[in-house]
Amino acid sequence: MGLPDDISSSPAAIIGTLAAGVLIKYGVGSYMHWCRKHCYQKVGTVAELYIYPVKSFRGIRVRRADCTKVGLQYHGVFDRHWTVSTRNGVYLTQRQEPKMALIETSLQENTMLLDAPGMKTIRIPIDPPLDKSKMSKVTVKTDTLDSLDCGDDVAEWLCRYFNRDGLRLHFSPRDMEKRDASKAVKTWNHPALPGDLTAFSDYCAYMVLSNPSLAALNERLDDQVPIDNFRANIIVDGCEAFAEDSWKSIRIGEAQLRPLDACTRCVLVTVDQFKGEKNNNEEPLATLKKFRLKPPYGEKPAFGVNAALDAPGSIKVGDPIYAIYYTTDTTMSSVSEFTTPPSVLLATLAATSAMKFAFSAVIRWRYSQDFEQVGRVTALNIFPAKSCSGYSVQSAECTLLGLRHCDVTDRHFLVVKSNGDFLHQRIKPQMALIKFTPEPDDDVITIRAPGMETITVPKDQPVDRSKVIMCRVFDSKLEGQDCGDEAGRWFSRFLNTAGVRLMYAASGLTKKDLPSVHVAWGNPCVAGDQAAFSDFGSYLILSEDSVAALNERLERQVTMSNFRPSIVVKTDGPFQEDNWQEIKIGDTVRMRMLDYCTRCLLTTVDPQTGVKADDGEPLKTLKSFRCFNPYGSSPCFGVNAAVDVSGPVQVGDPVYAILRRS
Repeated sequence: MGLPDDISSSPAAIIGTLAAGVLIKYGVGSYMHWCRKHCYQKVGTVAELYIYPVKSFRGIRVRRADCTKVGLQYHGVFDRHWTVSTRNGVYLTQRQEPKMALIETSLQENTMLLDAPGMKTIRIPIDPPLDKSKMSKVTVKTDTLDSLDCGDDVAEWLCRYFNRDGLRLHFSPRDMEKRDASKAVKTWNHPALPGDLTAFSDYCAYMVLSNPSLAALNERLDDQVPIDNFRANIIVDGCEAFAEDSWKSIRIGEAQLRPLDACTRCVLVTVDQFKGEKNNNEEPLATLKKFRLKPPYGEKPAFGVNAALDAPGSIKVGDPIYAIYYTTDTTMSSVSEFTTPPSVLLATLAATSAMKFAFSAVIRWRYSQDFEQVGRVTALNIFPAKSCSGYSVQSAECTLLGLRHCDVTDRHFLVVKSNGDFLHQRIKPQMALIKFTPEPDDDVITIRAPGMETITVPKDQPVDRSKVIMCRVFDSKLEGQDCGDEAGRWFSRFLNTAGVRLMYAASGLTKKDLPSVHVAWGNPCVAGDQAAFSDFGSYLILSEDSVAALNERLERQVTMSNFRPSIVVKTDGPFQEDNWQEIKIGDTVRMRMLDYCTRCLLTTVDPQTGVKADDGEPLKTLKSFRCFNPYGSSPCFGVNAAVDVSGPVQVGDPVYAILRRS
């Protein structure tokens, strides 16, 4: 669409053109502002990672760790899962005993070592057996919860070091009650959700702080302080000072964190972590109070952010960090702050067709941001292994890498040939008969097929580099972890092919970087979009109405299973999903449509018999009415999507969409 040909250099035209430029600038600015609020942008990198096994003891600096619901995990040790209590069962911190900062923790096989000045090393098991006779209560903040007493030896060690009686060390085993951050008592309304769990942290499982924020503080101090004073888990580099204040969602690899509120600081930050002494001038707390007091936090300065986990994953030093900004970000102008008086604007619009064009373009852009309900979720499908049978669930978690339910994530298993190339129904249609079934009360997934014995493999396997093999999915080379010889022999027999192996996309292994995938007609992915073993996006969405419209043209009906969608939606008519630019499911989940799903021979495999259709249907009929430019002879049916905001979904959830408008 171009400007009218009769634009002249008259004053009215010049004024109109200038006004159009202003409005276009406003429109572009508004768009960039919208992106800042709704799209992930790279904001920095992971500079350091710290795990603090014992609350208020010295932490352990690590190169990589696993993000879990209850905090960072490193070699089986979780952050702040041990705490010291006084005689009356109340937790003890550096606020009362600054010498706690000098107790060093280290790991040796299945043991944690505690060292302190003037004391012999003492060892405690990192995963002691649950002995009900050793159960004890401990109070952290306003919560009193069960714990496992770590015994008299370490209790005596602590009493000698602090020269006080009645101290005990408590441990929170993996399956024991945890504190729920949503029940925390604060003087302001905090956004923690039910299920945001922690063991013995003050509030929640994660704390994030940036080096530039520390540098901004140190510029104001006579005596500089290290990052250790603030005991954060994830240290960020490459961002502006206090940028973390504005992050609404954080993505690091597969892991996704949800910032809750500012970390409000107390006298603990005045403890020199290498001397075990409080600063006589109450620094850096006194300086923080001069420039970091923010509503609604009262007299406690804000420094760093508390966060909860929405999606698990392995992270490491050097990983890029992506964030979505809060909509209330005051560092940028709000979309509603365009202050040109409406009467002047309308007069200018009337003066020139150029202005009319600019105005209508911006209005179309503004209107395209409105969500409207387009349907409801009618099915959620998980396909644990690529090209094998899937199963339906009533609810699941939308993660960066696909639907997750019962510790199983969509398309995280892959069947490969001896050379690492993936196998699929296009060449082995009988793979449609291989069923993966998670055992809800066990850590394994069961694998079945006609005429074969049943086998099991672990649902979620820790990384073992000795078992990692490079796999190929089309042009993408990806790491996979071998599931063992028993599974290899099983798949080789069923597929009648020597050397077949079953691979798993373990957390921490290289995932498919979608923006780097070559797409002949252009790649719509953005930084941070990833997949495990999916062809392209981690989600495929298809409507019931589209399948019904196809079946009206077929002599032999097909089912939704022929097309293997993750999310099935009931809409008001066929192919409405073609027009979705972005969708919201329920109250939380946001997805960005990437591209049409172009169809191939796999759709001709009967999912009940594992046999290809001799007549090439339904692919043949799809080609007769669903081939579009620039997709060539591959018909389009359904849409690939990426997650921007993860969260729970369930059958029956409403689906809202921002529509594409030409």
